[in-house]
Amino acid sequence: AKDRKLAERRQKDELVGRILAHYQALGQEAPIGLASSDVPALKRHLDHVKGQGARASRAAAVGAAAAI
Repeated sequence: AKDRKLAERRQKDELVGRILAHYQALGQEAPIGLASSDVPALKRHLDHVKGQGARASRAAAVGAAAAI
């Protein structure tokens, strides 16, 4: 049981770190209480943030192409 909790904690820490990195790349603040979420919620949130980053990248590319 202790090993399972430790593995879950590591997974949560990794997911929180990845989410924070995405928010930093977007120039936004991460939600308060992010670290208190469970693993499935963190995975969903990471997928959501990745989608935001992809949309922002496409919008920047279109804007740059329009400026040419």
